[in-house]
Amino acid sequence: MRINLCFLYEHRKICIFTDAGKMHTVKVADIPLVRFRDKGVPADNLSNYSSSQEQILLVASVEEIKKQKLLFVTASSMCKLVKGEEFDVTKSAPLRLPGFLRRHAGVRGCGG
Repeated sequence: MRINLCFLYEHRKICIFTDAGKMHTVKVADIPLVRFRDKGVPADNLSNYSSSQEQILLVASVEEIKKQKLLFVTASSMCKLVKGEEFDVTKSAPLRLPGFLRRHAGVRGCGG
């Protein structure tokens, strides 16, 4: 089991990167606040993410991503470095990552 932990402000957004080459955004205010031991809400219910078709590689706040450079590596060892500020989008529809990543199946991610 993999757990992603982010420190967030209620008026901000998070980005969910998936192995299907998509980035979904979710407003933090749309995520229900529950007690630690309560059951959470599936990410499927918060965005266009589909757990039956894709797996989450990375969850991070937009602010955290904007300060970084993201390295994408495909299963066929293709690499691409992208400035995080390119992922600061206003629409909530999933952002398709560059064609480079979609053409090479098996996008991999790493947290750190």
